[in-house]
Amino acid sequence: MSFDISGILGNLAQGAIDAAKQVATNMIKEAAADAIAFLNVALPTLSRYVDLLASKQITPEEFKSLMLGLKDLATMAALTQAGLAEIEVEKTRNAILKAVTSVAIGAVSKIP
Repeated sequence: MSFDISGILGNLAQGAIDAAKQVATNMIKEAAADAIAFLNVALPTLSRYVDLLASKQITPEEFKSLMLGLKDLATMAALTQAGLAEIEVEKTRNAILKAVTSVAIGAVSKIP
């Protein structure tokens, strides 16, 4: 049995790359949506803190402390994103294996 292993490997690599790119694109979209969602939640609080600072009702040190509270909120969002990233890694792995399997079966089925 003779077949073009370098051609198959090239197709396998391209299939794996295409699958990884699609998952990465989805992760970027999800991360951007999460960032916007965080800002939508934090913006009223941030606005209130800036108003308090501007009117000298709080000191810069108190403002910094309040901002650390927002950091904790962002950390929770980041932890959620990390969990989603783990799921996306598994999706990437599955997509790559599916692409590789499909290309290999397709290439081998063409062998007389």
